[in-house]
Amino acid sequence: MRICPVCKSPDVENDLSVQSLGSGEVFNRLRCRKCGYSGVFFPEIRDDKKPKQPSQKRRKKR
Repeated sequence: MRICPVCKSPDVENDLSVQSLGSGEVFNRLRCRKCGYSGVFFPEIRDDKKPKQPSQKRRKKR
């Protein structure tokens, strides 16, 4: 699994932007859906080493 080097999110996809297509890096460039970082370097980690995302606490309704 690849993670974003900026925000550590595993929500990563191929970058199909105009800049990526124009430079010919469409198959090597990735983009983070969470923070928008785009680049070639996205570290790959094992699924069992997945970084913990901050959980949002839900308040109980009374």
